[in-house]
Amino acid sequence: MNITKQQIKSIYALGAGLHIVGRGHDDELHALVDGLTGKESITALDRDEAQRVIAELMRRMRGTPPVPPARKKPRHYEEAPGGITADQQRKVWALMYELKKIRRQAGGRCPWRPAVRDHPAAIRHGLHRKKADAVSGPGRGRRTD
Repeated sequence: MNITKQQIKSIYALGAGLHIVGRGHDDELHALVDGLTGKESITALDRDEAQRVIAELMRRMRGTPPVPPARKKPRHYEEAPGGITADQQRKVWALMYELKKIRRQAGGRCPWRPAVRDHPAAIRHGLHRKKADAVSGPGRGRRTD
């Protein structure tokens, strides 16, 4: 039987964890696959061959120490004379991300912003009435003065 998509993902993930994945078929991962199975392509493997490759990659993973995650460089903000400072820029970005999180929790809409029908202009023009009231007759919802 052919290799499954999950097996292909596992092979590439384990290979990436071992830092042997490169571009194309000229990397150490494909050399390992070729050495174990005699096939140059990972997609050409059958399920049993894929399991052998996964088992070998996992065996090799046990012997390698975990690679610490790369540290992010701190952002550098340019300060312009008369503009906001770098600390203020960081605070603005922090508040923007906090707002994004709040909006995501509220289902994509702004929780403190009133609905359009509750807006003062909508109330002034009579658009706040229920839909049944608004469609009950012509001229409803408009000022007559």
